[in-house]
Amino acid sequence: MTPTPTDRELELKGLVHDLNNVLQWFVGAAVDLSDDPKWASLSDRMMKSVERAQRICRSIDGGGPGATLAEIVREAATVLPESVTLRCDIDPTLRFARNWAWERVFLNLFLNSVRAMPQGGAIEVTATQLEIVVVDDGPGFPLDILPRAFEAGTSTKGTGMGLHVVRTIAAQEGAAVTASNRPRGGAEIRISW
Repeated sequence: MTPTPTDRELELKGLVHDLNNVLQWFVGAAVDLSDDPKWASLSDRMMKSVERAQRICRSIDGGGPGATLAEIVREAATVLPESVTLRCDIDPTLRFARNWAWERVFLNLFLNSVRAMPQGGAIEVTATQLEIVVVDDGPGFPLDILPRAFEAGTSTKGTGMGLHVVRTIAAQEGAAVTASNRPRGGAEIRISW
């Protein structure tokens, strides 16, 4: 006997369906732009973003088998410009069932670092069974924002939702998140179990 889906599961399936319909518009626009050499690079970036979003939708819809943290970080790193270097030291046995959620964590962390380092720089991810640490060599958090870094709407650039999303997903996974400035400069986000 097949179990009856809950209202929440049906709502999520409907949302995934609607998102896939929206993504098809972007596919069409990217294909149209790809014919013009002036827009070919933008078309390529759009298609990569659509593919990422479709992969996230598939993993939400079907649950998916999960992924290693190294795979998750690699996927999220596709948003990094060439001017940003990524260094990783990740325990290869770390695996997350909700890989789509963890990809959102790293997308938000990486995009925050990119905004803080408009001239480029480096991001480093280290991960063990007990914690994940993401650092960059940007200017760090403004001291007046640091105590409220994870509150919705707190930002110097953007919507101020990125770190709030990070904290929310980490909490759903039973982890705590802290933000700090490194003594030699740059921001540090620590996710601990």
